[in-house]
Amino acid sequence: MDRSSVKNGKPERRGSHRLLLFSIFLAGSLFAQKIPLPKEPVSPTEPVFDVRGESNKVGASVGQSGASEGPKIRGFFCDGRTIVGTWKSAPKEFSFKHKRENVLYSKILKYEDVSRILIKSWKLNQGKPNPQGTPFRAEPWEVHYKTKNNETFERIGDLKKDFSEIKIENELGEASLYFYWMDLQYEDKSWYSKLPKVEGEIRKECFPDVLVGLEFLP
Repeated sequence: MDRSSVKNGKPERRGSHRLLLFSIFLAGSLFAQKIPLPKEPVSPTEPVFDVRGESNKVGASVGQSGASEGPKIRGFFCDGRTIVGTWKSAPKEFSFKHKRENVLYSKILKYEDVSRILIKSWKLNQGKPNPQGTPFRAEPWEVHYKTKNNETFERIGDLKKDFSEIKIENELGEASLYFYWMDLQYEDKSWYSKLPKVEGEIRKECFPDVLVGLEFLP
């Protein structure tokens, strides 16, 4: 056997042992540091069907006045559910501008004359992007008023003053209902809400828990 090959082999084996010991030491150091794992992205907050069971307060107010104030309505959610109750602090009238045959009109409708209100589309208002995605607030943009005389008035524009949140009271208690929702758009243009992708800033699909329409009941 060639002695030179044996001599040359010893340094190689020693180098391998040193490399193995260094790898074990490095791995132990990393585990000792307890490097935190990346956290799951925080989901955006969207309005929910929030019924507050304040039965004592509701009973007292109804008992004192004999009846709840405001019109009786049926609310329609985007997923087809309905809710019936009294619209608390409802406006006495709706004042807006609308176009008919390219002429701009100012119109005032008293709620006693309105049969239905239907939200037709929502505008996506962009927030400040963050590492999770881009937040948006979807607010009503187009609404149709249908009167008891079967007239329809179309209103387009910023509606958040009149259609943001309402409170309904019935035998179950008091509920806060919403016409808007918060959403989050990811880099691939998909949405946290699972709603379809959309081009532009106007959306006709809506989140299941928001109101899409109101019907005034006798």
